[in-house]
Amino acid sequence: MPRGSSQTSSPSSPTLVTGADGGEPRYVGGQAVLEGVMMRGATTWAVSIRLPDGTIETEVHDAPVSAEKYRKVPFVRGVATLVESMVLGFKALTWSADKALAAEEARIREEDAAAAAAAAERGEAPAAPKRAKKVKNAKNEASGAEANSPVDGELGGVSKLAMRISMAIGIVFFVGFFMIVPGLISHAFTDSGTSFNLVDGAVKFSFFIAYLGLIGLVPDIKRVFQYHGAEHKAIAAYENEVELTPTTAQQFTTEHVRCGTSFLLVVMVVSIASHLLFGRPGVVGIIFTRVLMVLPVAGVSYEAIRLMAKHQRFRVVRWVSRPGRLLQKLTTREPTLDQLEVAIVSLKAVLSADDLAAVDARTQTEPSNNWGLRRRPAPVAA
Repeated sequence: MPRGSSQTSSPSSPTLVTGADGGEPRYVGGQAVLEGVMMRGATTWAVSIRLPDGTIETEVHDAPVSAEKYRKVPFVRGVATLVESMVLGFKALTWSADKALAAEEARIREEDAAAAAAAAERGEAPAAPKRAKKVKNAKNEASGAEANSPVDGELGGVSKLAMRISMAIGIVFFVGFFMIVPGLISHAFTDSGTSFNLVDGAVKFSFFIAYLGLIGLVPDIKRVFQYHGAEHKAIAAYENEVELTPTTAQQFTTEHVRCGTSFLLVVMVVSIASHLLFGRPGVVGIIFTRVLMVLPVAGVSYEAIRLMAKHQRFRVVRWVSRPGRLLQKLTTREPTLDQLEVAIVSLKAVLSADDLAAVDARTQTEPSNNWGLRRRPAPVAA
């Protein structure tokens, strides 16, 4: 399948594509997008969304290999993987947003056409058409290129410059709001290293929890959180070697040990621990040390999540990872079967041909282990 290939399938019988080299993924990861899910395997990544007409559209690309060279280098691989994941996530989210805006424009055009036809039947002049939003990116606006046209072979017509700017803004916001601002607040109300770090940690966690709770109140974000839950359930069904169907996947919880929410919690804990090394610095020192520790904190946090994911069979590891799973209750919601179907289509699209055949041949409906990942009994086979 060529790079950047796309297809649309019916909800009842999705057509699937995979990478060309047949590599079997070690771990499957993903991300919720607008009305869909992005999944990443060993050699390909895919994003699937539910269109307004009920069909599922899937876009499949070759997976980037820039972080692969650091796969055996502890700590460095975490930073490289994080950057690579951010790039993929932004591409997938942009593509899904472009599709959503295009669908809205089509709906408005249909309404305008219907209104004009009704006015013509009554012998009236047609009303002024509604103005649909134009989907443009920074490069399109500068060059006059057609909206939604591919740019540099990327998804959704987003330019590399716009992508880098958006990622930079996101990183600055995270470091500034969750690391620097708590430090400045703590500096203003404390006079010792111990009290400074205690207040700093408390403010960080308060900001983090409040942020997750508040964005979860937005209706559109709630649907994204449902797809986040669908992503987790689909991956859980795949990794627990049961049938990969919406009904069977629904038995699992919306929690997953490798979730980005758990990673962010680990980042918070590691950052607080690392900042203890600097005591109570001045205002300039707070900014400098927070920025200085971003990459080391990311690298250590990645290794911690990697270890917890690898050793979930041990009770103590499951206990240590429990706070991250509890926090996921703020960023996931129970999905519908339709949403699970979208997640499964995206997941299957990144499997090798051999792995896909093995998955399709499964008949088991219950996992062989129960590490607190199931929320209800498996469905009884007909």
